[in-house]
Amino acid sequence: MSRNLKDILGNLEEPKPERQLKVVKDEGLEKILKNLFVIFEAAPDLGYSGEMFELYVTKIIELDVAVDQKLINNILLDIAAFEAGDEFANRAGPFISALVHVAYNQNHNNFEINVRHLNTPINWLGTHVIGTEERPLKLSMQGDFGRLCALLCKRADITLEGTAYDGFGESAKYSKVKVFGGVGPNFGANADHSEFFIIGNVVEQYYSTSRHPGGSIGMRAKDSKYKIIGKAGTSCLWEAKRCEAEIIGDLEDGCALGAEDCTVIIRGKAKANLLASEAKNSVFKCTDRDTLETIRKQASTGCRLYLLKGKEEKLFSTT
Repeated sequence: MSRNLKDILGNLEEPKPERQLKVVKDEGLEKILKNLFVIFEAAPDLGYSGEMFELYVTKIIELDVAVDQKLINNILLDIAAFEAGDEFANRAGPFISALVHVAYNQNHNNFEINVRHLNTPINWLGTHVIGTEERPLKLSMQGDFGRLCALLCKRADITLEGTAYDGFGESAKYSKVKVFGGVGPNFGANADHSEFFIIGNVVEQYYSTSRHPGGSIGMRAKDSKYKIIGKAGTSCLWEAKRCEAEIIGDLEDGCALGAEDCTVIIRGKAKANLLASEAKNSVFKCTDRDTLETIRKQASTGCRLYLLKGKEEKLFSTT
C-alpha cells in the first residue's frame, strides 16, 4: 500500500457496466471516502479478524458519518486501488463488514456486496455481522470470496452468488445461509440453530491452503439444518447434535460420525467406508441400498435406517 492516497483517490476509475455497482458521487463524499481509506490503510496487522473488525467499527463511528449502501458501493469500487497491498485480502473483509455493521445500526438493511471487479478473494467478509430477531441483518454477496466469510454471524440472512473458500458460515447462530455456487470445507461447521442451503459443491477446489477433499458440512453443529444439492465432500455432520441434513448428490467419505439425534437423507451414493460410525439415536434415509448396508454395520445404538424409493420409505434396519 505504498501509493499516495491523493493519487489514488484523485484519479478514480469510472464504474464499468459489468461491475453492476450503482455509484453516485455527491458533495462531501470525496472527503468521507478519503478519511475512510486513511482508516483502512493505517490499521495494524492484528491477524484475527475480530480485532480488526472491532477496530474498524470504532474508527468509523468516530468519523460520525452516515453509512448506507451508496457509500458502501463507492468503497467497494475504490478499494480496488489497494488490491496490490500485501494485507489487502485480510483487511478488506473486516473493513467492509464494519461498514455494514455501522450502516445496520443506522437503520439500513438489505446490503449487497459485489466483488466481481476484484481479482483478489477477500477474507472474513460478513464476519461478526449481527442482526436482531425482529430485524435480521440481510446480506447478499456476489463474486468470489476468500476464507471464513460469514464467520460468527448472528441473526443474519446471508446469500452468496459465487464461490468462497473454507469456513463459510462457520459458527453462525440463529442465521440462514444460502449459496448458489461453491464453497470449501467446514461449510456451516459449529453452527447453532441455523439453516444452510447450497446448490453447488463443497469441494477441494475452493480450499485456500492445501488440497482437501472438501466437506465437513455441519461439523459439530447443534440444532441446525442443511440441504446440499451437489457434492458434499466428507464428514458431513461429524459429531453434530440434533441436526438434519439432506444431500442430493454424492459423498466422498464419512457422514454423521459420532452424530447424536440427527436425521440424514442421502439421495445419491456414498463412496465411503466410514458412514455413521458411532452415531447414536439417529435416522438415516438413503436411495442406495449399499450405502444403507454400510451404515447398518457401523452405526451405534438407537438408529433407524430407511430405504427410499420415490416418495415411499421402507424400514431397512435398526441398530
